[in-house]
Amino acid sequence: MSASTVGQTLAWQLASILALFPIADPAMATQSGHDRWRLVGQSPSMRLYLDPATLVRDGDIRRVRELQDLNAVDPDGVRSRVYLNEYDCRNQMHRLGQMQSFTGPMLGGERRFDLREMGYWRKIPGGSAFAQVYRRVCPESAELPTAEPPTPLQRLFGKD
Repeated sequence: MSASTVGQTLAWQLASILALFPIADPAMATQSGHDRWRLVGQSPSMRLYLDPATLVRDGDIRRVRELQDLNAVDPDGVRSRVYLNEYDCRNQMHRLGQMQSFTGPMLGGERRFDLREMGYWRKIPGGSAFAQVYRRVCPESAELPTAEPPTPLQRLFGKD
């Protein structure tokens, strides 16, 4: 498998996992122990941060660096990752890329993966981690639905 294919597969897997776990929206974004990262939300399995200094506006597109700090090491030995997330404010879509994964919390420990490619554009599910960031970087855009994303079984067999 080529590095490009591996990168797109990992970005797709990350997007799929995040879409399944809604993130609670704190009343106010707080600063983590690392001064540049702002807490966006958290779930039982992770905390999601963004770096407001990296926000770039380019028409309807917003680019921002995000940090995912997992509560436990995942099966690939990753405890935290940082990536560029591009948001299409007009079409309510996003894509991940330029991802670096680490064995320790808050980008500590050894670097496990380093992927440069950008993934595919995907719709932002309401109630997802990406929806939390979208609302902050695209406040002038139409509101995303707040419904929980469907479970894998609901996706296979429908919502009923």
